[in-house]
Amino acid sequence: MFSNEGSQSLKVILARREARSILINHLVDQYSAPVISIKLNIPGTIKSNPLLIELFDTTIATLTTMLKTNVNIIDEYYQRDLSTGPEYHGVICSLSPKEIKKRTIHFEDTTRFGRLFDVDVIDPMTYRSISRTELGYALRKCYICDQPAKVCARAQSHPMKALYKQIEKLIKEM
Repeated sequence: MFSNEGSQSLKVILARREARSILINHLVDQYSAPVISIKLNIPGTIKSNPLLIELFDTTIATLTTMLKTNVNIIDEYYQRDLSTGPEYHGVICSLSPKEIKKRTIHFEDTTRFGRLFDVDVIDPMTYRSISRTELGYALRKCYICDQPAKVCARAQSHPMKALYKQIEKLIKEM
């Protein structure tokens, strides 16, 4: 699943991060409403392949259905064919950013596949993403050990092959 085919350079990944930030800021400026930004939470430089896109499509359908209960999504941008991985951005006008984040954390923590997704909720007042910790939730854990994922990522505590193997295991269990 994670062959070097489709591997992206850090330059390309960072350029997409900048483009994503510009799009999100544009949506916040245009609607003055919270924006939800979803992408796969896959470490390394391999961000897209047919299985990951299929997983993303299925999960986005589930998550947006869950979110649309008593929620009005007024604009959506769904990009499946990016070499840096699929992305979804939605503007939500009927809930506070913190309530949206609570719902997405619930999704991340209670679904089999939620762990594989990075769901950011951008507050239109501050233009920044609401963190799990500011709402009293624990940091996300590493795919391999019980340490916070950010700590292991920064320290490069685990070989990329081991991370990919664990992600493949999670996907196969679905």
